[in-house]
Amino acid sequence: MQLPPLEIASEVSGKFGYLHLFTTTQAGMSETFPALKAHLAPSGMLWVSWPKAKQLGTDLTLPAVIRIGYSHGLVESTCLSVDATWSALKFTHPLPGKNYNNSHGTLLASSPRPSSRATPDWLSLVHD
Repeated sequence: MQLPPLEIASEVSGKFGYLHLFTTTQAGMSETFPALKAHLAPSGMLWVSWPKAKQLGTDLTLPAVIRIGYSHGLVESTCLSVDATWSALKFTHPLPGKNYNNSHGTLLASSPRPSSRATPDWLSLVHD
C-alpha cells in the first residue's frame, strides 16, 4: 500500500474530511479539540487517540474523551484499539434534529449542518 506524502505545516488552514489528534492529557485535548473542529468539513471525521489504561501517564479515559467531544459539539461514533498502547474514537458533526445521550454525556439537537463540499484532504496531529 502506498501512502500519500505527509505535509507538515506550522498552521492549519482550510477544511478537512479527516483529522486525527494524538494526545495524552485532558488539558491538551480540551485546548486542541475546538481548533481542529473549526477545520472539520461538515461531513468530516475527527479521530482522537489517547493512551489506554493510564499508559504514558495519561489522565484520559473513554468517558473523559466523550465528554470533551460533546462539550465542543461533536458526537462519537466508533471506538477502536489502535495497538497495545493507543485507543481511538471517531467524532463527527451531529445529525440535525437528533439528540445524543449515553452514560458519558448528552448533546441536544441543534441547527442543521452547514452545506458540505467533498474533500479528500486529511491532517494528523500529535499533542501532549
